[in-house]
Amino acid sequence: MKDYVEAEKECPIAKPSRVRISDEAKLTRTLVAQYGDIDMNGHVNSLKYIEHILNLWDSDWYAAHPLRRFDIAYVSEAHLGDELCLFVETVAEGREYAVRVTRRSAADEEPVEACRCLIVFD
Repeated sequence: MKDYVEAEKECPIAKPSRVRISDEAKLTRTLVAQYGDIDMNGHVNSLKYIEHILNLWDSDWYAAHPLRRFDIAYVSEAHLGDELCLFVETVAEGREYAVRVTRRSAADEEPVEACRCLIVFD
């Protein structure tokens, strides 16, 4: 396999960043994890987190601001029926946003962070 790797060529993609988001992020959307969000292990599927996050912007936004980069860090697992809260913080207006997803189940007294991401648009 290593015969196909060009060791001398520099990768044009920057390494993933450590996603940071402050407590100043604004609650933008709340939803409940439904059957279609769940994988065979009973957790919210990784792709569903991404889908819910990307749905924070409408198609007109994407027409004017193509997605350039999406870094995500998973922290804990959400389950069927958990309330998911999506918080957005502007890092660079019109270009870069941080998003935090928290989960709360019937057993949780306080929300628990499920994932956070950094989204960069052109």
